[in-house]
Amino acid sequence: MRPVIINLIITMKKIVIALIGIIGLALTGFVYANPSLFSQAAKTSTATTTPSYMTAGAATTTLTFDSWARSGTNQTDQGNTLAIDSAVLLLQQTSTSTPSTLRWTYEFSQDGIDWYADSIDLTTNATTTITVRTFKEYSWVFASSTPGGVKNPLNRALKMVDVPTPLRFTRAIIYLAPASAAADVYAEIQPKQEVKN
Repeated sequence: MRPVIINLIITMKKIVIALIGIIGLALTGFVYANPSLFSQAAKTSTATTTPSYMTAGAATTTLTFDSWARSGTNQTDQGNTLAIDSAVLLLQQTSTSTPSTLRWTYEFSQDGIDWYADSIDLTTNATTTITVRTFKEYSWVFASSTPGGVKNPLNRALKMVDVPTPLRFTRAIIYLAPASAAADVYAEIQPKQEVKN
């Protein structure tokens, strides 16, 4: 009889522990993260098959992204007044066997009128004077003969880089270095935003 009572006590303990766990879970509720969505991207052209043809010193492509836009390419539908969480710049460069040097810089604006350069190496001389010594510039060299380059039969390479998004508007100014060979360029800023409940 004694082993039966001991087994009954052990079973009762397990039931009580399970009930405490269920009650605790019910009182605390469920914790979950908001999912992320990819908002509408800003693009330099309507398709990757229609890139911008650029020659060194003669052309630039400016890609402007409005984080408040909900749909469309570049600023067609306003109303999403929440900042994005992150973004990437998708670049495609088509080149010949002669290397082309693609360069780009970022600028930021809250109103789409006043643009602020992405700068580094700030030196403060006084409480009201800031001297900016260097502007960030990014560079990518590619040729169809580049060893290990991501290529396809079209002599095209693809690259993805992070984009800072401190203000409502972000623009990438894309151009070729002065001594660069000509190249075809397609660019797209793809944002990611957490869904707010």
